[in-house]
Amino acid sequence: MLGLRSAPQVADRIWRLGKRVAEYLETEVPQWRSGSPGWWQVIANFIEEPGAARWELREVASGALAKLELLSDLEARAFPDAVDPSGLFEGAVRQVTVNAYERSIGARAACIAHYGAKCQVCGFDFDFEEAYGEIGRGYIHVHHRVPLSEIGQEYQVDPVRDLIPVCPNCHAMLHAGGELRTVVELRDMIRDRAV
Repeated sequence: MLGLRSAPQVADRIWRLGKRVAEYLETEVPQWRSGSPGWWQVIANFIEEPGAARWELREVASGALAKLELLSDLEARAFPDAVDPSGLFEGAVRQVTVNAYERSIGARAACIAHYGAKCQVCGFDFDFEEAYGEIGRGYIHVHHRVPLSEIGQEYQVDPVRDLIPVCPNCHAMLHAGGELRTVVELRDMIRDRAV
């Protein structure tokens, strides 16, 4: 469990988050002693000990937040000064089964030969070889405009039409939040933010 020191702002955030989770899941809400809804009880326990009190996220809540990769975001933004480091753990092993799609080294090379090792979103053309030596030669990510997982079968790739070189940062942003953006959409996002 993630232990959080008790503070009024933490209590308020846990209460609001519990309410949002309960409303989203359309779950029954435990009642507080006064009969009012105990929204916070949906996601956390309030632990009172002699001389101290703390919040602990319920295992189901912390597990769900971790699977959604929101736990670190929650720690960093929702409770920036209230995280008890003694309750933070990493390194547990879990088994994950995934489908791996083969990629063509030749298609990657043909894509880079056509476009160059320059990000086609932001224009970043850093020479990785100059900075990192041999391991950086020709380094750039190559993005599939249509994810192989959506195609779902072997197909003949067109290195110019189906692939595009992008820097690692733009590649991450093309896929951020589980939503696929197009190169044009991301380029427009960058342009609009620069204005």
